[in-house]
Amino acid sequence: MAISVLNAYVAGQNGNTEITVLPAGAPAVVPPAVPQPQALTPPPTSLVVPVPDRATAPGQVSAKVTLNDLVKTFTGQAKHLALATRQTMECHFKVAARFLDFDRDVRDIRVGDLRNLKSKLSEDHKASTVNDIIFKGVGALFKIAVEDEVIDRSPLEKLKRSRKGEPDRKQPSWLQSQQLVATVAESSPATGIIIGFMRNFGVGQAEIKFLLSEHIDTASGLIHFRRKKTSKPFDVPIFPHAKSFINAILAKGPLGVGKPVVEWRNPRKALATACERLSFPSFEPRSLRRCFIVHCLQQAIDPRLVAKWQGHKDAKLIFSVYGKFIDHDYELAQAGRLGGSSPTPSTTT
Repeated sequence: MAISVLNAYVAGQNGNTEITVLPAGAPAVVPPAVPQPQALTPPPTSLVVPVPDRATAPGQVSAKVTLNDLVKTFTGQAKHLALATRQTMECHFKVAARFLDFDRDVRDIRVGDLRNLKSKLSEDHKASTVNDIIFKGVGALFKIAVEDEVIDRSPLEKLKRSRKGEPDRKQPSWLQSQQLVATVAESSPATGIIIGFMRNFGVGQAEIKFLLSEHIDTASGLIHFRRKKTSKPFDVPIFPHAKSFINAILAKGPLGVGKPVVEWRNPRKALATACERLSFPSFEPRSLRRCFIVHCLQQAIDPRLVAKWQGHKDAKLIFSVYGKFIDHDYELAQAGRLGGSSPTPSTTT
């Protein structure tokens, strides 16, 4: 009966009391004390993490980052690109740096600065070239700055591309082209040969790149080219003005059958440097081809022959593209031919 009373008592304690029946003469067992929760103490001061300041928060850079710094970053990351692509980008950077301070902090460059760059470039370059320099060249630098969280957005997003209207094709005079070939050959003989073929024969880079030694046929006085776009072969005479140029190439010794005539490299950079040294406008490699064609037309060469030497099927393109250009000195010379007195017309009775 005593045990029943105790059990009833335990049941009324909400599970906080237990009863244990021990055999007669056994020592009493005192249950361990239940630990009481202690008040929380603040962590040591050394463990408190301070809130970052806005100037050094993630996504912000306090050190100066210039366009020149980004050029170095691009160069280090662009080793997987083709050599010609890297050289083109280097040329874009160099031209842009003439009108945009590459030592400025990239975060200080505004769209107004880029509009000024666009305006300056448009004075000497066609629209597509201006777009390439700004949106491919400088744009690649801004892209790195955005990816590295130096800037949030590229200022180029607010700049409109140059419109492609009537192309402003410029080419050197015949004398200027000769000076360009000589200047390039002084610093880079191999590139001088490439520039020389463009100037003396009016052929493009692709035709020169795949020209083999056996294609120069001195016995027949011809050079056998193949037009890259159409794979069509065409022959160009070794013109009197080009004989010394060809003889200088052959004087270096036979190249062997199947060997390229030139050690290929992109001539754009060397040509740009030569233009700068001679204080000429910035001519592109294609301008030397136009120079040759215009020279032929001004020497009264049959346009059908000029077209044939270019690998064209007819003279339509020669007239529509190259025939528009009229050199000022040539115009004066032609006008002088009309300066004589006209003969008195004869009369008949």
